[in-house]
Amino acid sequence: MWAVGWLDSNCLIEHFNGHKWANVACPYQGVISQLNAVSARTKSDAWAVGFVDPTSNQVAFSEHWNGQHWTQVKTATVNGLFIQLSSVLDLGPGNVLAVGEYGTKSHGKYVQHELAEHWNGRAWQRVSVPAFSSASFLMGVSGGTSAGVTAVGGVSAGGRGVPLIERWTGTRFVRVTEPVKAGDLAAVTVLSKTSACAAGETGGGTTLVEHYNGKRWAQVNPPSPRTHPVRSGTKGG
Repeated sequence: MWAVGWLDSNCLIEHFNGHKWANVACPYQGVISQLNAVSARTKSDAWAVGFVDPTSNQVAFSEHWNGQHWTQVKTATVNGLFIQLSSVLDLGPGNVLAVGEYGTKSHGKYVQHELAEHWNGRAWQRVSVPAFSSASFLMGVSGGTSAGVTAVGGVSAGGRGVPLIERWTGTRFVRVTEPVKAGDLAAVTVLSKTSACAAGETGGGTTLVEHYNGKRWAQVNPPSPRTHPVRSGTKGG
């Protein structure tokens, strides 16, 4: 089992061997380096993604585990600002997907854009995603070769954030219809062709969960954490 993150502005990798967790060397220790997600297919094939900031210009970052050590692997070139990969899915040799975001600035206005990349066994390459005139981002990706692959995030529409769900066709991501009109999605788990769950928030501070039944996405109503402490007690007479 693998876990990734950061410690003192440097990337952090830990491995669980069935008995205890242990630190594993991260190959990049620069000005700032952070890992956001990890996906392991076998004991000798795993990927981790995030971002590094080597020269005050944040760029996407990926590492590969070959069974013995982690190695930094150059991601696709992206012309933008604050570039990062937020989630990764290892589908097999030469078939890895990663999603995230980057920004552009024009006439003093910063705009966020969704980002998706594919590892073909030789190099990371950018893949097509839906084009939006407003801000958009991707936070999670999950699935399999038989179950299909889904990515989730958010997009700005009508002055508010709206959940974004996309399906991988094998060559590009395409937007799919979902029923919720406010909020965003941070994570997704694809269980089969007829079952997937995505989670995030509604925009009003409450939990958002959506479920896919093989035909359509629908909102479900999980319990939401309270924003204020609950007081309890009894009255005596």
